[in-house]
Amino acid sequence: MKYFKGRPKREWVKIRTRNEALDCRVYATAALAILNLNLETVYKRAQNGLLSPEKAAPARRPAVPRKSNFVHGYK
Repeated sequence: MKYFKGRPKREWVKIRTRNEALDCRVYATAALAILNLNLETVYKRAQNGLLSPEKAAPARRPAVPRKSNFVHGYK
């Protein structure tokens, strides 16, 4: 609380120079609230073995660049 022209005024004072850990926690909490997951159900399903890793997707072949695109068209 500081006084400005004789009246009390609230002022926020930064304590630490950096707060990435707090930011990450706030973002994670917001994401959890947005997803609206029932964590008890997820935990029970994991205990029963219903949550297993899915089969890996087959590997894709690398894309071959076309010779007639904008970049390769100029000489």
